[in-house]
Amino acid sequence: MARPKKQTTKKRPAKEAAPPRARQKRAKKGEEEQKSPSEDEKTSPQTETYLEKCIQQRKVDSLVYNVHWPHTDPVELKKNFAFLDVVHSWAGEYADRPDPNLDDLTESQKQTLLKSLHGNCIQDWDWNTLMGHVPERISYMAATFFTEMIVLKDIFSKCVIHPFWYFDGKTGPEDAKKNDFFPAELNHLYEMFLSDDRDAASAWRADTIRLANIPREKTPAPVFGSYNKDRRDDLMSQFASDLLASEPLKWILRELPAEEEKGRHEGLLYCYREAAEAAVALFANQHQVGIDWINFEESNTFDSDSQTTKVVPDCHVLEPGDKKLDGKRILMAFTPNITISYNFDDDAPQQATVCSAHVVVDDNEPMDPEKKTVMDASIVKVKEEK
Repeated sequence: MARPKKQTTKKRPAKEAAPPRARQKRAKKGEEEQKSPSEDEKTSPQTETYLEKCIQQRKVDSLVYNVHWPHTDPVELKKNFAFLDVVHSWAGEYADRPDPNLDDLTESQKQTLLKSLHGNCIQDWDWNTLMGHVPERISYMAATFFTEMIVLKDIFSKCVIHPFWYFDGKTGPEDAKKNDFFPAELNHLYEMFLSDDRDAASAWRADTIRLANIPREKTPAPVFGSYNKDRRDDLMSQFASDLLASEPLKWILRELPAEEEKGRHEGLLYCYREAAEAAVALFANQHQVGIDWINFEESNTFDSDSQTTKVVPDCHVLEPGDKKLDGKRILMAFTPNITISYNFDDDAPQQATVCSAHVVVDDNEPMDPEKKTVMDASIVKVKEEK
């Protein structure tokens, strides 16, 4: 009987030594890696540190994937909320009326206006009491002031604070109907995920939003992404139309010739679009998102050292380090406080503010006498010309 052949193990060839020059390069590279960080590195912006940690800890899918989502770090997310300035400009243009102090509204209309801002304004004071506790300059720009509040309340409630508001809930390609409850149902599912695992739920939300909004840089013809963009536009166009036709906003806006109404609608639609894009970027980031409105059922006071609130600049004159408003009651809020929370394996949890709550506090600061005289004369002149 033939013996089986003995199996032999091939010896691995010895690893060739690197040429002297290559060894020198490696050694030099190792020394550079061990060097202490340079001054430039020590003072590098927060965005670089954030992105570096994302890559190192593999908290983000990959650098290549995130190139198509460049605005998901805290600093860039904050820049996206520049749409607040767009809303301010729109309100200033279309609420410029003969009675900027809203004296032409009845007491009933003024109270209806305050009630419409439930959640953004205290409700235990009437109009005259409230206006007696805010800076006097607000009464001279009340039309613009309240127009901006009404618009921002609608934009945030419909396009910003809910991640899935434009999802249609169809059951298939041939389904012509849309499930209006689907966004709320999906949001409820997301909240259930959050209750068990906030990090995993946040990653799920981010991937869902990204897949629903794939940009052209990633896919030349993103069918679903384009569909959702068009759907958002259709919904926001209707939001803008409904708001312009609603009370109390239509009591406040100045009357326009028919040919200018289209421009006003397009300008408002642009505000919604900018806000919606900011929200897509916000919810496409893979970290936890916190959105907190001021709770006006409780008494909240202002703290100038807090990152969660800042005063509306057109209403209060507050220099850096000035604490004259500290401890005073918050009466109104234009926006919620929006944060993202993240942590890496080697760090304690961190929180970054994306949008501070813009607030008005109890401060009946009188207006400069000279400016007040000019404003009074201007209002009288406009009324006489009218």
